Amino acid sequence: MSQLFRSFAPLLALAAIAGFAAPALALEPTVHGSTLVLRGLIHSGDDLAVIAAIEAARGQLRVVDLDSPGGKITPAVEIARRIRADGLVTLVDANRSNCASACTVLFAGGVRRHYVGAEGIVDAVAPKGGHGLGYHEGHTSLSPDGNRYSGAATAQMIAAYHEFGMPQAAPLATRAPPEKLWRVSSASALALGIATSTARP
Repeated sequence: MSQLFRSFAPLLALAAIAGFAAPALALEPTVHGSTLVLRGLIHSGDDLAVIAAIEAARGQLRVVDLDSPGGKITPAVEIARRIRADGLVTLVDANRSNCASACTVLFAGGVRRHYVGAEGIVDAVAPKGGHGLGYHEGHTSLSPDGNRYSGAATAQMIAAYHEFGMPQAAPLATRAPPEKLWRVSSASALALGIATSTARP
């Protein structure tokens, strides 16, 4: 083993561990007092874990704090339905959190929806990443198109916005291609009924 390899071996081991830790990026529910924190990608089956967490803390929860780049729409809809059924409010803090793609469906589930810290966000197409609410067309790895566009996924998101009583959010799902995001200002979120408040719950 060369001296160069030995000197980098610990870093390589850490990189390998980080690579194998990828499943931890799945949506992880944690309860902090009256707040359910949801962080990570939304995968198939995550709705079961989140609903179990809600049931375990029944009567204790009031707020669902969101930070997710999105993921699968079907489990997102199921989680949003449970959020709405239990009368919970949703929170996206744009100072520190990203709620994009399917996460916006989770946000829609709140009986009240708090979008805070978004005063500096403007309504525009933006790269993925960053903070705040972000909308885009649905996508799938099965699409032959370069941008992986999925009309079915887009329609599913639009149907969810209608189901949760915010049809004004539906056009936002077509304002950015799958590889970008349409970021929403706090003023627009209020005007469109996407958010009900820009103050903390």
